[in-house]
Amino acid sequence: MPNLDTPVPPWKLQEGQGYDALSGAELLERLRQAREETVALVRGLEQEDWARTGTIRGTATTLLDLGTWLANHDRGHLAQTRQLAGLPQSEGGERG
Repeated sequence: MPNLDTPVPPWKLQEGQGYDALSGAELLERLRQAREETVALVRGLEQEDWARTGTIRGTATTLLDLGTWLANHDRGHLAQTRQLAGLPQSEGGERG
């Protein structure tokens, strides 16, 4: 079972990347590119790939678990962004 831990924790990946100096349009483009790569990767997976396992911080997890976490994590940030922008929450029920 592969260890999926990264040398830098995901919550620190933005450090030193200069994101705070980018315009809103530049940040949006980076987000679009990252999501495009993610969707392309996921679309290319076969049914049996979703059952593959590895460990993250010592805990066994499947690719399906990781994908579910990623989707829920993004929904949470979407709700936070809506709240900070003063926009109503979507009917999809994102939670902050």
